[in-house]
Amino acid sequence: MATVRTRKRGKTYSYIFEAGKTASGKRKVVEKGGFASADEAYTAGIEAFTDYKHGNIGITSEKMTLKDFMQLWLERVKQDLRNNTYAGYANIVNARIMPRLGNILIQELRPAQIDSWLQELYADGLSKGYITKCRTILRMAMDYAVYPCEMINSNPCHYAKVPKNAPTNVIKRHIVEEPQFEQLVTDYPLGDTAHIPIYLMYHTGMRLGESLGLIWSDIDFKEKSITINRQLVYEKQGHFVCRIATTKTEQSKRKIFVSDELLAELQKEKDRQRSLHIINAMDSGGYVYSFSDTLEINPDLTEINLVCVSDIGRVVCRQTVIYKLRNKGLNSHSFRHTQATKLASAGVQPVTAARRLGHSKPDVTLNIYTHDSEDMQKSAASSLENNEWDTFFSS
Repeated sequence: MATVRTRKRGKTYSYIFEAGKTASGKRKVVEKGGFASADEAYTAGIEAFTDYKHGNIGITSEKMTLKDFMQLWLERVKQDLRNNTYAGYANIVNARIMPRLGNILIQELRPAQIDSWLQELYADGLSKGYITKCRTILRMAMDYAVYPCEMINSNPCHYAKVPKNAPTNVIKRHIVEEPQFEQLVTDYPLGDTAHIPIYLMYHTGMRLGESLGLIWSDIDFKEKSITINRQLVYEKQGHFVCRIATTKTEQSKRKIFVSDELLAELQKEKDRQRSLHIINAMDSGGYVYSFSDTLEINPDLTEINLVCVSDIGRVVCRQTVIYKLRNKGLNSHSFRHTQATKLASAGVQPVTAARRLGHSKPDVTLNIYTHDSEDMQKSAASSLENNEWDTFFSS
């Protein structure tokens, strides 16, 4: 095994260690000098050697707490994740993993401790899906500790199970019936920042971010279709700013056909914005700006004209819509449940419904978003009543 040595060169000290061999078979030596003492050089040499051993990824200690390692891992995966996804990872790490496991050395983390942690999350009343996500994030980090870091030999998360009795859905999803929708758009009339997002989500099942990122050129009034290929996201850079980004997944990019009722409401909104001379534009990074008709748009900006804007042309704040829906006992995903259930009631094939909602697989649509509406229950009862039971049992 390679060891770290020190030597004096003039008035300063250097560390030196072997780091494998070159492609030609010669020994590869790492050396760095300029240290005031032999102890200082040796300490720096140990850190450099440990970093080399773990693939030069910034780990400079054989013993590291889970807290320190998770922060290093988050920095590593940040470049591969969307901003919102990274924020979700960081939130789980800081809120769910660190408080209970953060002070344990990763070399000493055992399956029993992880199992106890999962049981505590269950005791907190968290949903099965959320607990699974917490375990998945920890498992991914521990996989990274196995390779390329080579800090542990096996991943202790692979043996831990999510409690079977954890609730599958803590947040109740509702079906938005037509009378409730009519009341919503009455309480939040045309001109209110929540009006058009609610109309879009109810009639199409679009995600809230997709509806807020919609621009007028995405809507084809003649073909009666809407093309979805972007969403509005929020980033914290000193303060929260809005940015146009691509959709959640590739499957989320889609064209959907819409009703005359929705198109008529969109036309009213378009005419309203035209009368107010509302203009939106974005820069090369996708950040959105608003202008009045008395200002010239910077040539470095691209005019986009969002569908969902305030009376002064600003983008609609996602949290504002969420707050207004929450006051009515709803959330934005209630509309996706509503759309999926309507499609199922109409006999639309799961593959077609999944494509409309932007899901990669039909089972996601079936398992998560479809509810039994009263009409579906009545239809099932009617079908059974019309069957001859003798024929049914004899077949």
